[in-house]
Amino acid sequence: MKNKFHIILILSFLSINVSASEEMEKKMDFLFGEHVIYKDFFFELKDLARTTQKEEISSLVSYPVNIYGGEDTFVIKNNKDFLKYYDAIFDQGMLETIEKESFEELFANWRGVKMGGGQITYSGICLDDDCKKVNVKIISFYNPRFFDSKIVKNAIEGALKKEKSKLHESLQTFAAPVFQWETETFIIRVDRLGSDNYRYAAWSIKSDQSKKPNIILKNGKQIFEGSGGNHYYEFKKGAYTYRCHVTVIGTAESPPGSIEVLKNDESILSQPVIKVLN
Repeated sequence: MKNKFHIILILSFLSINVSASEEMEKKMDFLFGEHVIYKDFFFELKDLARTTQKEEISSLVSYPVNIYGGEDTFVIKNNKDFLKYYDAIFDQGMLETIEKESFEELFANWRGVKMGGGQITYSGICLDDDCKKVNVKIISFYNPRFFDSKIVKNAIEGALKKEKSKLHESLQTFAAPVFQWETETFIIRVDRLGSDNYRYAAWSIKSDQSKKPNIILKNGKQIFEGSGGNHYYEFKKGAYTYRCHVTVIGTAESPPGSIEVLKNDESILSQPVIKVLN
C-alpha cells in the first residue's frame, strides 16, 4: 500500500509538470505564433551555460546588448566585447539562475521571454517586414553584480575619463552617460547625474559636443512603458516637455529611439533617431 501511494504521488507530480509545460507552450503559441523555437532556445542556452560554451553563447546575443543593474547600464557592442566580459556577465549567480530555471517557470509576454525574473530576456528578432520569420536572440541582461567586477569598474572609469575630456566644460560632471543620438537636425545627449536624476543636452546637427549646448535641462526622470523595457526620459522647462523615447523591443524597421517636444501637452516636434553615437 505504501509503495502504491508513492507511485500515485509521482504520477500526480508528473501530470502537473506536463500540464504546466503545455500551458507555457500554449501561451507562447498565442504570443508569438509558435513555441518550438523559443522552447528550444531555452534548453540550448541552459546546455551551453552548463558546459561553458562561451563562443556558442555569444552567437545567441543580439548586438548591441545592454546589461542593466539598478540605475547602471553597460553596452556590449559586439561578439568580441561579449567574450571579454563573459565571466562578469555569467557569474556564479547567473549560472545558478539558468541551471535552476525550468521551462514552466518562464515569464512570457508579447515583448519576449524572461529567465530568472528578467536576468536574461530573449525574443524573436524580425527578419522580414511582416515579422513572419524571426531569429531568437538574447536582447538584454540584468546583473547588478556585473558592475562590481574589477574588469568592468576599470573599463567604466577609463571610458568616463576619456569621454568627459571631450565634452564642453558645462557637461563634464555626471555619474554615467545614458546615450548619444543624432536625429535629422539635432545631436542629443542624456547623462545620469544621480539617483533618478538625468540631464539633457542638445546641439544643432552641424555642431559637436565640445561646444556649448543650445539647451541643457536637468532633473529629468526615467519612465517605463509597460513591462517589456521600452521607456523614455522626460525633462520639463516651463510650458515645454522634452521626451527621449528608447526602443528596447520593436520591429525590424523600428528606430533605436525618438525625440519629442511638447508645448502645453501638445506635440510640436517629433524626430526618429537615425544614428546612435559611440
